[in-house]
Amino acid sequence: MSPGIICPRGRALMLMSSESEDDSTNRRIFLRTAATASTAAVASGIFCDAAVAMSTPTQQLRWLPDPINPRRNGLPLTTPESVYPLKFVTYLSRFLLNFDRSCRRWWFASAGKIDKELGAEAVALERERQFGAFAASVEVGLRDYLDREGPNRLLQNLLTKYGSEGYIAVDYGSRSARESMEARRQIALLFGLMEASDMQPVEALTGLLAVIENATIVEVDVEDGGSGYAPGYGSPRVYFPPPEAGAGNIVVGGKQGKEQTPVGVVGEKFRMASGTAIMRPSGAILRIDLINHGSGYTKAPLVTVSPPKNIDGYVNSRSAQATATLFTRGANKGKIMRIDLIDGGMGYVEDEKIEVKVELPEGRVFDERGTQAVAKAIMELKVGSIEITDGGSGYAAERPLLLGVDPPPITARVNLNDKLVFLTNREIAERAANKNDSGQCVGRGCYDRNVIAYAYAGSNRTSYAAARNEQDSTWLERMEAAVEGKDYIGETAKFRAYAVNVGDKKNVRGMGATSDGGPTAGSVIELPFWTGESSASSRLLALLPSGVGLVFDRKVKRYILMNGDNSSSLRQVTPSSTNILQPIEFYFGPRGRNPIERQKKLDLSTTLRISASGAICASVVHTALTPIDVVKTKMQTNPAEYPDPVRSLKKLVDEEGIRSFFNGWQPTFLGFFVWGGFAYISTEYFRRLIIDFVGVGATTLEVPIILAAAATSAFFGSFLIAPFETVRIRTVAEPKFGSNIFTVSGRILMEEGVGAFFDSVPVFLLKEIPFACAKFAVFDITTEQLYDAFPAAREDLQLSLLITLAAGTFGGIIAAIVSNPADCTISELKKSATDISPTDAANLIIERGGLLALFKGLTLRMAFYSLMVGGQFLLYDTIRFALGVGSDDLKLYLDVLGSALSAKTAGSL
Repeated sequence: MSPGIICPRGRALMLMSSESEDDSTNRRIFLRTAATASTAAVASGIFCDAAVAMSTPTQQLRWLPDPINPRRNGLPLTTPESVYPLKFVTYLSRFLLNFDRSCRRWWFASAGKIDKELGAEAVALERERQFGAFAASVEVGLRDYLDREGPNRLLQNLLTKYGSEGYIAVDYGSRSARESMEARRQIALLFGLMEASDMQPVEALTGLLAVIENATIVEVDVEDGGSGYAPGYGSPRVYFPPPEAGAGNIVVGGKQGKEQTPVGVVGEKFRMASGTAIMRPSGAILRIDLINHGSGYTKAPLVTVSPPKNIDGYVNSRSAQATATLFTRGANKGKIMRIDLIDGGMGYVEDEKIEVKVELPEGRVFDERGTQAVAKAIMELKVGSIEITDGGSGYAAERPLLLGVDPPPITARVNLNDKLVFLTNREIAERAANKNDSGQCVGRGCYDRNVIAYAYAGSNRTSYAAARNEQDSTWLERMEAAVEGKDYIGETAKFRAYAVNVGDKKNVRGMGATSDGGPTAGSVIELPFWTGESSASSRLLALLPSGVGLVFDRKVKRYILMNGDNSSSLRQVTPSSTNILQPIEFYFGPRGRNPIERQKKLDLSTTLRISASGAICASVVHTALTPIDVVKTKMQTNPAEYPDPVRSLKKLVDEEGIRSFFNGWQPTFLGFFVWGGFAYISTEYFRRLIIDFVGVGATTLEVPIILAAAATSAFFGSFLIAPFETVRIRTVAEPKFGSNIFTVSGRILMEEGVGAFFDSVPVFLLKEIPFACAKFAVFDITTEQLYDAFPAAREDLQLSLLITLAAGTFGGIIAAIVSNPADCTISELKKSATDISPTDAANLIIERGGLLALFKGLTLRMAFYSLMVGGQFLLYDTIRFALGVGSDDLKLYLDVLGSALSAKTAGSL
């Protein structure tokens, strides 16, 4: 156990690792938990309180079967990035390392694994590697949130876990309340990093911002006042949306319900805003009312409307145009039925006298037989502004609210005081109900525009103002300084980011903060953590500071991150605007190729399946290659008669027949079934054992550990294979010595004793240990090099098997070379009954043919072992995969996100 961090009040904090993530993702990754070594006297009372809280026992981050198994399911690590971009993944990782106790414990424990003698640059690289693995584990956890409702669930789970403490009313007296409020803000900023408009949980995010800000409506912009409103009807009713904080979009610290009572706010109900429409002339004529329908008309008269008084003073000013329609039958024949506007004109002002002149009846003078019609122009009204009568509460300041306004009544275009109006009601109703000629609009939508008005909320607090004060912000840096045994020099944590394509400098409504971290109205926050140098850990853990917040882009219909003093005004983000908001682009750190992984423990079931895989592959491959082994053995035991592979093959066929190629297949099959069942599982076991023994330094001793494990396994395996090889060599060298494995082994036992089966073990050690070391070392190194050269092979089963075959072939060639002298010695020693020692056998070979004689049969052995080792590893991988114990099947990954969001694990401070 590591030394404790001693607090002023005499309490000792022991920082311990959550759990080992050792054991390796494959043969090239070795991790092991080391107790965090730190000895520091901490003078800050706040730091000690937090540190002691960190030491409170909590459920650890759990290990789960690794779903990153491309050979089995074809799903790569990067699958979640179709929904959550990489910057979201890495920033979520920062968030968890800041707000989750178990994740922080892992981060600090990881610091203890770094060699204290490393320089600053090397430490920074290692810290980035650790962060990258952590981020990869977080990305694996995001697989549970890829469905349509996934982002909503993720946001809700994060809020429930980390943002459930404190009230909307700002309270900076409690650090835990500040942390909870800052967690809400950071969650909002996190989801602002999502780039897919159809996946960003806009409504839930708006609700969260409303909970954070509790904003009130401060301004309404009328972008289009609508059309079709007539005098005498009063103002249309204005509808404000309900407060987003109480709309049931999110739940913070309580149960979701339909009541507009915010979760996390005790005893406070939100008020819906209200307002009144102020009507003004639109500049157009709505209708022309007939005061006198006239008489004596035989055809529609010409109707003229006086132009606007100041027609040259307004853009788009123009005179109204109208046509008259006559009654053609009945008692009213010859009278004007109605006057329809072809163009209502533009530029008419309030109280302007507008003259409507209707032509005299055709062919008549003004007398008693015909009367001239008299008409009056009625000005159209529009909504000029909306006056706020109650700003309400519980709104979000970042997103404009689209208001609803009642449309004008259907009768607004009809003079209800006209005694003849009832005759046209049916035609008016048809106009309101049917499509126009183009079929693009229905009813009143064909001639009345809806009012478009947006309300803007303001608050003393927005997403641009951080809840943490400077002392809170440096808390993690102080903690890490103590963990690393360094003095904290009081430097503020710095945040390194890269901002590009920022819009015009305009303030965003309602942003500000006080000097102690609290908010004030009407100011833009500086970015205190934006630039500068600090420790690698501080840069990787720093969160977005004050001055960075969210803006709702109505063009793309989602929130984006903006720099507070370089963001476009909310009022500019209109559907018709040509201004395109450019969000800030960030780099939040690396995401590793693999998550934090370890291998499953070797339980009985796993051990038996790996052992079976080794037994089958070794026995099958060795038996299939028995003909090559027979020719090689003949050349080694009787080089005079079998000088080279071609003549040996011909002589063997001529003298002993084709069947002789499989002499000794029985001891070969049984021997390597036993040996394979032991060698592969024991190599894995010894490798893990050595990693545990070495500890932190295992990551730098990759090749030595492989060699040590292979050598240890080969040492014990030599005792298993020696008796079977003794029987095999005797069977090949003296075909008439016995008819099968039982007669040969029985005769050796009777004539030479038990020792004959094991007296060649020393030579077997000289053969098997170099052979195994070369085989595994070359195979592992070659495999990794090939995967680096062809990374796509990691995701493809067929390509990965080809790499296994290639690496095994190369490993077999090298292993054959280093073990050939011992192999020759064994063949010399066991070709017949003899009392000579292994040393005498080796000397005899040298005397007969020189040192090169020790490499007799090397050509065949290179062919034999390249095929044998390559085939073994290929078959071994295939069988392991089929039995569910492939290399990826044995991996566990650190379930960071799932563990952190579990109700049983520790939450935020």
